[in-house]
Amino acid sequence: MKNRLLIMLSMLGVFSFAQEEMRFSLEEAIQHTLTNNYDIVKADLEIKKAERRVWETTATGLPHIDGAVDYQNNIQMQKIFLMDTVFQAGQKQNFSPSIQINQLIFSGSYIVGLQSAKAYKEISGLAKEKTKAQLTEAVINAYAAVAIADENLAILEKNVASSEKNLNDIKEIYKAGFTEEQNVDQINYTLKQLMTSKNYAQRQRQSALNSLKFIMGVDQDARLVLTNNLEDLMMDHLALLRDDLKAEIDKHIDYQIANHQVRTSELQVKYQKTMALPSLSTYLSHSENWSTNEAALFKDFGNHFASTIWGIKLNVPIFSSFERRAKTQQAQIDLEMAEVDRKKTEQKLIQDVRNAEVAYDNAIESYYTSKDLVDLSSKILEKEQIKFNEGISSSMDLTNAEEQLYRAQNQYIQAAFDVMQSKTALYQALGQY
Repeated sequence: MKNRLLIMLSMLGVFSFAQEEMRFSLEEAIQHTLTNNYDIVKADLEIKKAERRVWETTATGLPHIDGAVDYQNNIQMQKIFLMDTVFQAGQKQNFSPSIQINQLIFSGSYIVGLQSAKAYKEISGLAKEKTKAQLTEAVINAYAAVAIADENLAILEKNVASSEKNLNDIKEIYKAGFTEEQNVDQINYTLKQLMTSKNYAQRQRQSALNSLKFIMGVDQDARLVLTNNLEDLMMDHLALLRDDLKAEIDKHIDYQIANHQVRTSELQVKYQKTMALPSLSTYLSHSENWSTNEAALFKDFGNHFASTIWGIKLNVPIFSSFERRAKTQQAQIDLEMAEVDRKKTEQKLIQDVRNAEVAYDNAIESYYTSKDLVDLSSKILEKEQIKFNEGISSSMDLTNAEEQLYRAQNQYIQAAFDVMQSKTALYQALGQY
């Protein structure tokens, strides 16, 4: 019975562990990031806030109803002296409820302010699109970093296994008296270097995985598994059809933001100009008043008075000592600066696309070259291994061949990462994310 209980608990633990595992392809990781990343969540909240701001501005031009209740108890009544006679001023108790309705009829600044509030909502949406583009690039690079680390670990493990075999072989040869102790030490030295590199790579892999979790908005304690390896990613990153990629600058999110800033500046100029226009509003006010010297406030309703007032107010700006003119001129200068920034953004985007294309071409060439170097250095090492086993070459020659292979492998790993980074940078420059 006890053994059966242990088995059930063990199965429950395995099931719980399997539930915690999260498996993601690159595309799934991107989609998860664009929903759960902390910056995306904040961007959604900013959009909601902007929507409330639009309504806040809209409400300033709609009817406003305000109520008030005023109660006074004259503890010590005020006295008025008239000639030689003293009169009591007012009543012992006063109760006055009132209500007032205000309505804006016309205001140029209100109309422009409403347009500005809607523009604020638009910029919040553009900011979210900008965040999505940046996060897409970030999660691709972070996912690639983990895949690169996995490939690097696989290569190092293979090199460690090969070096351990060489060490065991050379020890046997040394015991038989056919080689020097220096050769044993040399191969042992190489093995220790490889082990250090492997341990470092394992820690780097964990660090890269932690970064990916953070970008994706995944809890750091979650068990994250990548379903795409380096080969899968490289097939996608090498298959780039240039004819399908066109630089449409006006559709790039950075250009849209710069263009939106121009429109916002235009609204500011318009707003400052409307400050010289008259504004018209109306109001309706009604109040009730009870006054009595009795202890009971509402005992005598004969002391009840009502008041209703309707009015209309026209506010006409006449002279501001050129303050409004100065503000309008400043807004006009801001508009000119925004137009300069838009032009600058346009040229910067064109430059980014061209530089990104050059970087991608260089990365592709470097990748294929490094791949060829790995093949060549592997062949050289195989031949050097045979020569060493036959006693034709020294351990130093073998070590040099091994180090040449390790350098080529490192170059290959870096070149693969450069290809993926340069492609994402190119897509970012083209506004594809």
